[in-house]
Amino acid sequence: MIPQCKDFNNASSKLDTKIKRTFEPLVGKSHSRWGGCYYYKVGTRVTLHIGVNLGTTVRSKLHIMEEGFRPIGAISGWGGGADANNLDKSFIELYPDGEIWIAAPSKFALITVEFDVFKEEKEE
Repeated sequence: MIPQCKDFNNASSKLDTKIKRTFEPLVGKSHSRWGGCYYYKVGTRVTLHIGVNLGTTVRSKLHIMEEGFRPIGAISGWGGGADANNLDKSFIELYPDGEIWIAAPSKFALITVEFDVFKEEKEE
């Protein structure tokens, strides 16, 4: 296990259950030792945490976030990954329709992403 990741379970268990949305991925399974899969919103700031064993190295749709938590535009970024003791990388894509896509050459993905969901007010 990656040493920096050992406390994700403890941190996520302290989140208020009223704001935390845990989910089971559409592919693979939540990896509890990496904190599993969840997101939450405080104000306009959404935090998405992915700790998953995908079971595949193919780019896959992981989940569809509920309205109010979705990004305004497409977001992509890199995260960690591993297979046995081999460290690797993983890639995440988030879309305004709520879809979360993951690619991880090693089958495991560990990613935390934060983004704002506020919309600009139009001047009249």
